[in-house]
Amino acid sequence: MALVLAVSLTLSVGGAMSANEEVIWGTFYERYCEPKPRGGCRSVGTWISDDGSIRKTGIHLDGWPGDGGTVRAGYRPTGFNNDDQNNVVHVESLAHGWIWFPWIMTVYVIGVIVYYLAKWWPGLFASVLRKRRR
Repeated sequence: MALVLAVSLTLSVGGAMSANEEVIWGTFYERYCEPKPRGGCRSVGTWISDDGSIRKTGIHLDGWPGDGGTVRAGYRPTGFNNDDQNNVVHVESLAHGWIWFPWIMTVYVIGVIVYYLAKWWPGLFASVLRKRRR
């Protein structure tokens, strides 16, 4: 659990440090849907920036394409854990998930750690609770 906490904190801080990195908007065109091991599929296609200056082929879509296999999507080429390294573009609703999701994961992991510490060592937080009652 400590490793998961360390990873989520690293992603949280790294994401916060690169939160101001530019997101370039464009259109994703699905070419095919790559099967996932546990069912469903992952969209693979071509993404073209609105101004036509950037074209990415064989890129994955984080989200779901609209009717006709196209959807507006954002691409973040620089910064911590960027889309160029991960070969992915994001639909509008998920474009900034790299900022908020690691923080949610961090809070969740801390909650799990506190829960199990209290469960396994009931007296661990007893002194804190006694001081609050006074």
